[in-house]
Amino acid sequence: IDDVVKKIQSSLPPIASVTINGSSTATEGAKSDGKFKYLSHPVGVVVKSYRRKIKNDNDTVEEGDFVITLAKGSDPSVASYHNAIQPLARWFIETADDVNISDEDGGFWTVLYLFRKHEDKSSDDG
Repeated sequence: IDDVVKKIQSSLPPIASVTINGSSTATEGAKSDGKFKYLSHPVGVVVKSYRRKIKNDNDTVEEGDFVITLAKGSDPSVASYHNAIQPLARWFIETADDVNISDEDGGFWTVLYLFRKHEDKSSDDG
């Protein structure tokens, strides 16, 4: 698994992880002290929050909290985040291509993102 992840790492964002047959491997920078790193807040302006049931890898069901945001490409932090995750599109959209969302020719892009909220467990004592 590690060899495969290393070879495709240039097409994965730094927060990605891979779980195959119950074995989890995180790309470099995704874990620190065995814990996954998540964004401290969603990118853009939250336009909707919702909760729904989701099935985990072990077939258990839990409630998941999600937010939908709109982010302007003219914001340098949005452009930076988008450039980091943009390579994932190639894995899910057959004809995906990179887009410079901060390019001023013809106007700026506004991007719709979907995030799942995760609890910060770094403050737990155990």
